[in-house]
Amino acid sequence: MKRKLFAIVFVILIGIPLFVFGSNLNEIRMEFYQITIDSKNTPQLLEKLYAIDNPNAVILAYTAATEAIMAKVAWNPYSKFNYLFKSKETFEKAIQQNDKNIEIRFLRFSVEHHIPKYLGMSKNLQQDKQVILNELDNNSLMTMNEEMLNYTMRFLINSNQCSNEELSRIRKVLSDKQLTSKPD
Repeated sequence: MKRKLFAIVFVILIGIPLFVFGSNLNEIRMEFYQITIDSKNTPQLLEKLYAIDNPNAVILAYTAATEAIMAKVAWNPYSKFNYLFKSKETFEKAIQQNDKNIEIRFLRFSVEHHIPKYLGMSKNLQQDKQVILNELDNNSLMTMNEEMLNYTMRFLINSNQCSNEELSRIRKVLSDKQLTSKPD
């Protein structure tokens, strides 16, 4: 169920306007969505992402998320940790370039949510959640694609990372936008 929810976000992201990023990002989103369902092409996507000259912050975030999936695919425990550490560093670079971008924050939140807590690599969940919730208050999130907004809010609700007050705020947004908070 969680894997399905995680995968759905990437189909939805395709609907976000591409005027800022160009069509290359659309391809990356689609390929990333595909590797969340079947990870066999993860190494090829990662090589494609590494080959991009001067990637913007969103491309870096997809690189980081793909590195995290490589950690799952790799068979060697050393390689698994190496990919997780690379993912963490790449996410940090993406956040440094654009710390308010909801897509970047949501990708990192999603990845860290799925990393086993005992590894101690899920330290940004609260910060990322807070940035997303702050955008609710700033109404910046209201310009998002409706499906993406719905998915992001549902994912936050189902993540068990929100207080009752935060859940009320999220449900109000869903209600105001006439979206559904029911999980898939």
